[in-house]
Amino acid sequence: MERFTLKEQHIRRLAALNLLDYDLDQQEMVFFGIRGAAPVYIHDPNLVNAPPNDFGLKAAVSEAELWADSHDLIFNELDFDDLAQNKRMGCTLGQWDPKKRKIAIFAASTIPNGKFFEKETQVNMLLSGRHKYVRGPHPWSPNPSTQQKAFRLDNVAPILRTGLKVVHDTNGNSRLTADYDASDTYEYSNPNDNIHSAWCAANGKGGQGAGVDNFESQGCQVVAGYPGSYQSDAKESGPWKTFRTRAYDIKTQNSFPYLLFKGNEVLQIGKYEGTPLTMRVRFGSRDHGNITLVKDLQNALNKARAEVQAEDPNTRGLSEWPLLTADGQFGINGFKAVKWFQDIRMFVECGDYDRIVGPATAAALGIELPTA
Repeated sequence: MERFTLKEQHIRRLAALNLLDYDLDQQEMVFFGIRGAAPVYIHDPNLVNAPPNDFGLKAAVSEAELWADSHDLIFNELDFDDLAQNKRMGCTLGQWDPKKRKIAIFAASTIPNGKFFEKETQVNMLLSGRHKYVRGPHPWSPNPSTQQKAFRLDNVAPILRTGLKVVHDTNGNSRLTADYDASDTYEYSNPNDNIHSAWCAANGKGGQGAGVDNFESQGCQVVAGYPGSYQSDAKESGPWKTFRTRAYDIKTQNSFPYLLFKGNEVLQIGKYEGTPLTMRVRFGSRDHGNITLVKDLQNALNKARAEVQAEDPNTRGLSEWPLLTADGQFGINGFKAVKWFQDIRMFVECGDYDRIVGPATAAALGIELPTA
């Protein structure tokens, strides 16, 4: 584990390097997720045992403490074979005010609870990039009176389903495990991976599902705390209450961009402040200004597809590799094209299952990624 300081400028720079920032300065609030990095108080036993409250640290939190230029996080590389680790919330959801240049962070999970891996069910995981959420109920109950206020995924998204694999330990024993890697099943849909309360306390205390080891998620993005109902907020508590109410109180914004990154990406940004870094393309990237990187990538992928077809029209996956419209917007079809290019040319880079276009993919396609 490694402690680091997350700054507002890190989120801003990550968005720019990944071409996810095309309209963010027009937003009052942007959501972000960091997979594999959690607020310090989740890992500090002196803070974990603090009394329950709306922030996880102490009974009252000032506006300056909640909305700040920076916050401390703990980076812990995800290991999907480590079920104990994956039963504990180890991620961050945040809210970003691009105009005021402030961020707030909340204990969260962007991956399913490891207990569902043990059941060997195919649980889904939302892949990184830019998504869109709107206010609405989370349908954990068919009874509208008990649905909770939440944020509903409002776009078709790439998701990954766990696949069962045989894992061998150092003693020669083997077991079946469900984890995520680039060989698993990809789906392209809206799986209702909503943002809602995790039914757990950030500090290990509370009622049903108490404790960061008992959060409830089979694929949704969840924030520590407890929900109210759609009719009443009386029982709503914890970090979730603060996260939810602050976004619901913004009446001029109907939807919220959600930028999902991996912890090691944020860690790298912090270590290389002031140093030019290579831009990348991922789900949700979009050309803007004088940048034509996405359009160049789309044309290169179409050319690569034609070359593969000329080599062998029966190549596995070719029929699922779409011909792209060079419109400068990298969505589901662009994601599919990158997936099949990487699979057919037998390499994956930059986060494995997220299918990011980094230096290796760009070089293989004959395009140059600028630095910024």
